[in-house]
Amino acid sequence: AGANIGLTALYYINLYPTARVLAIEPEPSSFEMLCKNVASYPQIVPIRAALWDTPTTLEVVGIPGFYGAVRVQRSGQKDGLPVLGQVRTVTMSQLMAEYQLDFIDRLKMDIEGAEKEVFATALPWISRVGVIIVELHDRFRPGCSHNFSIATRSFEVKWHRGEHVIVARRGLVAEDVP
Repeated sequence: AGANIGLTALYYINLYPTARVLAIEPEPSSFEMLCKNVASYPQIVPIRAALWDTPTTLEVVGIPGFYGAVRVQRSGQKDGLPVLGQVRTVTMSQLMAEYQLDFIDRLKMDIEGAEKEVFATALPWISRVGVIIVELHDRFRPGCSHNFSIATRSFEVKWHRGEHVIVARRGLVAEDVP
């Protein structure tokens, strides 16, 4: 989630060529480039949406092309960033049902603050994820780290690697999670 132009999706599909990768990106120009970049990889499914806690429509705001400068928000919020358009949202439960996912081996998330909402409603799906790699953005939405910590309390292994927080089910070690 927060696939941007697809570089991480390409990394993972080359590392795990038999996997299926859902690449979720809300920003229109990044999504267009994502689609071009992954076109020759049928195992990568680009999805133009924002990951959220409920099905709705959100505003995409920010400055395209600047790292970390694009995020989603409820309509009418005033934070000084230009509105780039609207985007539908999807929930983890919706994705898992629609794509018939009984279990997610790796969930990589860089969703610029929306992790606050996503992890606030994680109970229906969190037990069906093996590893979560996330960037937490409390600077955009205070409470992201708190909600993540509560949602992932059953994960036995936790560590940081750079700006990523990684949690895993017992039996996995850091070397197993690129």
